[in-house]
Amino acid sequence: MKKLLLGAAVVAISFGVSEAKAEGFYVSGSLGATIPNDSDYVEQGVAVTFGLETALNAAAAVGYQFNKNIRSEFEISYRESGLDSATYAGNTVSLDGENKTWGFLVNGYYDFYSENTFSPYVMAGIGALSHDTSATFAGMTVSGDDVTFGYQVGAGVSYKITEAVKIDANYHYLGSDDIEYSGGASAEYGAHELRAGLRYSF
Repeated sequence: MKKLLLGAAVVAISFGVSEAKAEGFYVSGSLGATIPNDSDYVEQGVAVTFGLETALNAAAAVGYQFNKNIRSEFEISYRESGLDSATYAGNTVSLDGENKTWGFLVNGYYDFYSENTFSPYVMAGIGALSHDTSATFAGMTVSGDDVTFGYQVGAGVSYKITEAVKIDANYHYLGSDDIEYSGGASAEYGAHELRAGLRYSF
């Protein structure tokens, strides 16, 4: 009987430790590629489509794992895409310019099979995007900045190196309300992003 009680106590303690490891704070950092959509820009009734180049993105986050499946985090990210072409009135011209976008987003995750070495997950986030654009083409300069509502949705997989350290890889789509510039001009923004990085749980 004593052995049975002792065994039960060991199992209970082990279960408690396992549950405790499924909760707590974590930090993460990642790098990846941003593949922006072409941006439709409208000013005083004139429509121009800007072509944006693929760029590097970087992100850092602080989060909390509520249980083995659900976690949430605050993420700061940055990407800087060059503007390489402008199409208007059926003509395409090259240009010099760039669009810098900072992201400040709260993300939620659902981890499947988080106890396994490989754990797929889905995610979604909302927050603010800060855009700063400048471009020169055909003797016209476009510049301005705006803060918009932003969101992202995606999916990924994590690989457990240790109980505390995981490798993350994911795809997500980053969307934004139209960027509004002075003079009534506006532009669309959206991008496909791929990232890989490390997550450390305390």
